[in-house]
Amino acid sequence: MFGGPEPRDRPCDDAFAAVAGMLEAIERLNRQQAERSSFPLSVTAGLAYGEVVYGDLGSAERKDYTALGDAVNVAARLQDLAKQLGVTVLMTQDFARQLSPGRADLRDLGMQALKGHSPVAVWGWQPPSSCAAPA
Repeated sequence: MFGGPEPRDRPCDDAFAAVAGMLEAIERLNRQQAERSSFPLSVTAGLAYGEVVYGDLGSAERKDYTALGDAVNVAARLQDLAKQLGVTVLMTQDFARQLSPGRADLRDLGMQALKGHSPVAVWGWQPPSSCAAPA
């Protein structure tokens, strides 16, 4: 969650940078593990832009800081869809439009059906290295 509780100037850029950093770290880990004959890790990410309600949710015994809203649900469904489409990162068109100009490496994947949700305009991003790509 970027932009809450503290506002950010470019929350989508920050979220995208966090995902790119995570993928770079996994790529480094996979290179290290390859020396030990370990299986490589692969991840996918879903990014959505929109309003959410966030805060501590739970009981006096256990509280979790969380976010609720359509953007949260869409991001989770995009993560699952990314696996099916063989793309590492999927994002909503609204998210992609919030990114700073110059991201020519994003691909318009058109309208995509999401489980339990109306179709969403989706964009994809594949990192330059194949190590972080989904299996």
